[in-house]
This record gives sequence, structure tokens and C-alpha cells, in this order.
Amino acid sequence: MKASENDKGLIILDDDQRSIYSTRHITWNQVGFFFVPADGETVMQYPAAGGLEIITMQFMVNDTPSDQEAYAHAVIVSGTQISAGGGNQDTAVLVLGR
Repeated sequence: MKASENDKGLIILDDDQRSIYSTRHITWNQVGFFFVPADGETVMQYPAAGGLEIITMQFMVNDTPSDQEAYAHAVIVSGTQISAGGGNQDTAVLVLGR
């Protein structure tokens, strides 16, 4: 296998050197995980994710009281920086890349 410094992920080749599996195109891999407090903001940097396609998932940590509406944080991906804030619930953010 020939790799350049821009290649990311795992590539498995068969006996004829054809790609039979590549994490760059098939799977989403965990890049990071961070916590955003209720009514707070968190900004994280993931330099190793440069060149990857990034998505995020949010998980609200606590039950919302029955007399309160839950608002999710806005998550913004800008290159290798991910910021989240504006929600009223403690939230865990999972960062995935491929």
C-alpha cells in the first residue's frame, strides 16, 4: 500500500493490492467526546481531524423536569474546531469523522 501524508484511516488490501475495506469511506470513527453544561458553551480543537468529514451527535444527560422544555445546544463545526452552546441541558457531544 502506498500512503501519502494526507491519507487518514485504515485501508485493507487483498492479494492483488485492491482496497477491500477503507475506514475513510465506510465507517464513522470516534474523533472526540466532550461535555457542554446547561446554559454554557464549550469550544474544542481536534487538529488530528484535519481533512476529515466531521459530524456530531448530542446526548442530553439529565431528565428534563416536567415543567421545563429542553433545548439542544447549537453545534458548529468549523474546520477542526467544534463549538457548542445555547442549550439549557447538560449535554455530551460525540464527534465522528471519516
